[in-house]
Amino acid sequence: MKKRFIDSLVNTSREKNAWVFAAVVLGAVLVVQSFFLMWSSFNTTTTLVPYDFAVSQGPVEISRASTPDESYLTYIALADVGLLLNYSPENVEQQYGRFLNRASPDLYAARNVELLRESRELRRNDVSQSFRPTRTSVINKNVVRVVGTLMRWEAEKLIFSERVSYRIEYRSLHGMPYVNNLTLEGNTDER
Repeated sequence: MKKRFIDSLVNTSREKNAWVFAAVVLGAVLVVQSFFLMWSSFNTTTTLVPYDFAVSQGPVEISRASTPDESYLTYIALADVGLLLNYSPENVEQQYGRFLNRASPDLYAARNVELLRESRELRRNDVSQSFRPTRTSVINKNVVRVVGTLMRWEAEKLIFSERVSYRIEYRSLHGMPYVNNLTLEGNTDER
């Protein structure tokens, strides 16, 4: 009888050690998987698909270390300018909000309140606007110039129609280009 008690005590001890060993192994596997998950999230490529570019050329992949090529930057610039310059009273706040989503943190902080106030004012005044780009050029690796015709209506009356040039400066954050500055360079008579 005494021998059975000792055997059961040994078996209980072995069973406890087996559970501890299993918990340590599973914990180690969890730590290793967490490390690889974090490593892969920092080192994976970001797939960006601007709508015009996707239609014409398909998706583009940019790694965190690379810079976008000129054609990609041009399509991104056309999309970003379109968000700010093409609107109707019904969607002006949504368009400006989408543009602010594409803004760098510095630009967002500087222009957020101003753009939201302007969008409410444009909606209240029943203003529509359309920008028709005619030419784009990449000035350097982060700056694009877009030239086109800007037309503005109040209600149904055309109040403004001129050729203008915009300069869009980008800043890369985590492998993705964000609008860092957008300025009106002025009216242009270049055709």
